[in-house]
Amino acid sequence: MPKGAKIKFLTEGTLLQELLRDPYLRQYSAIIVDEIHERSLDADLLVGFLKQILIAGPKHRGGAPLKVVIMSATADVEAIKGFFDVDEVLQHNGRGVDVLRIEGRQFPVEVQHESRPVADLQDALLNRIFRIHTEEPLPGDILAFLTGQEEINVAQKLIEEYSASLASNVPKIKAVPLYGQLSIEAQQEAFLPVKSKFTRKVVLATNIAETSVTVSGVRYVVDSGKAKIKQFRPRLGLESLLAKPISKSSAVQRTGRAGREGPGKCYRLYTEASFDSLLSADLPEILRNDILSAILTMKARGIQDVLSFPLMDAPETEAIERALVHLHFLGALNDDGSITSAGETMAKFPLSAPLSAVLIAAASPDYDCVLDTIDIISCITAGEDIFLAVHSEEGQEKVEESRKELQRREGDIITYLTTMQQYTAENSDRNDWCKTRKLNLRTMKQALNIRRQLRGMCIKEKLLSEAPVSDPQPFYPVSPQRAEALLKCFLRGFAMKTAMLAPDASYVTCHGKHVVAIHPASVLHGRKVEAIMFLEQVYTNKNYAKKVSVIQATWIVEALEHKYK
Repeated sequence: MPKGAKIKFLTEGTLLQELLRDPYLRQYSAIIVDEIHERSLDADLLVGFLKQILIAGPKHRGGAPLKVVIMSATADVEAIKGFFDVDEVLQHNGRGVDVLRIEGRQFPVEVQHESRPVADLQDALLNRIFRIHTEEPLPGDILAFLTGQEEINVAQKLIEEYSASLASNVPKIKAVPLYGQLSIEAQQEAFLPVKSKFTRKVVLATNIAETSVTVSGVRYVVDSGKAKIKQFRPRLGLESLLAKPISKSSAVQRTGRAGREGPGKCYRLYTEASFDSLLSADLPEILRNDILSAILTMKARGIQDVLSFPLMDAPETEAIERALVHLHFLGALNDDGSITSAGETMAKFPLSAPLSAVLIAAASPDYDCVLDTIDIISCITAGEDIFLAVHSEEGQEKVEESRKELQRREGDIITYLTTMQQYTAENSDRNDWCKTRKLNLRTMKQALNIRRQLRGMCIKEKLLSEAPVSDPQPFYPVSPQRAEALLKCFLRGFAMKTAMLAPDASYVTCHGKHVVAIHPASVLHGRKVEAIMFLEQVYTNKNYAKKVSVIQATWIVEALEHKYK
């Protein structure tokens, strides 16, 4: 590398934002995209823009060619090579795409499949864990892949009961969970070695442990062969989150976890024939996620014909058309499909298109609530839910009592606002404040970072006229009038996610006429009101509305009239 050269680490999303300001990335001589096999929506969008830059040639970069390096341990090399290896790229670079293979360092892992399909996956998983514990020597921890939090909690309880029943001369077994919604302290348990050499640790994890983190000490992997996969259904406007078979690529990743520090074993709770029938790789996000923000990014980058944009895998035409209609409804596109000035501003924010529309509306004299809106959006977009789940009845009662001061009758949006404002008003011990109320401290810290970023961007985009006063500030409860203005403002982005109370006491969506239930995590769970607005709709075992707020039917009409007047 040349002396004085600089390396900049950034997310795909951040580089996409830079593309809006500098379409040919003139400040960079090389772009390295790592972990391309994960096929995130932003990564797919980014490589599409990089291909366009390569096709355009060095003349748009002051004569300096751009080098693009795509890296992965498990990706389909030929597919990536074929995507970039086109005549236009060859013409400007004088050579095709080079492939460099580097042998990885991995200890051997013995893989065992079931001889026949298992009838009860949870039972088979527990039996395999117990057999490993009794038949395999220590040291050697176990990493078991399950589908979700509920399954993990059940398995943990049963393993703890099993461990308590073991004779004193038999090694103990300690089960620890690992999933995104856990507190930082609880997650750290999975990475710490057990204190006693006479104890084996079993980490019960979701697919978060496939690639995101490495758990040391693992010699044995138990693979259920399942994972909860999120998929957006454009016709229904909802996401499903259902347990489905993993891909071969994921199975290989899971197997590799047993061979990081020494020879290991992987027990797959499915037959070899089942493995052979799996998809070779996970479905790319662009084929299973909402592409609304991706289409907005293309439009902001000057792509008029989004159907011709180079993508490794193109979404269905219907999904693209529905996204264009939705963006038009949000005010991001003109009737001819070109981007509006509001759409250009929306694209600059690292938010979904509906949330960006809400933020822009918040700056209008009708609402004048930018700071409050930022507080709410920061909580919503910080990753995991800010409220940790509590499972024991006793613990639930205690937590509900401590959260009473945060919960608002208007619903989840104003509850998020109250939580953020009380958190920032706390000037003694925020860690303890979160612990008492069972809030996810890591998520709250991330929410503060997002809050700081959005405030700065709003000043830059002139949605705020001056910098806000620094924290901590005294907490004042949101008045009912202020709450109403905020909810009406959110309707500017989420008028299509509303539902009315039906005569049979169910909620029926205004758009699509689907029955939805208020999610148990909502402060409105169990309540019946005239109408609701929800920011998310997800199908698990039923069709749930999440992040729910109380609204009035007339507000929905007002929001629609504002669009079409």
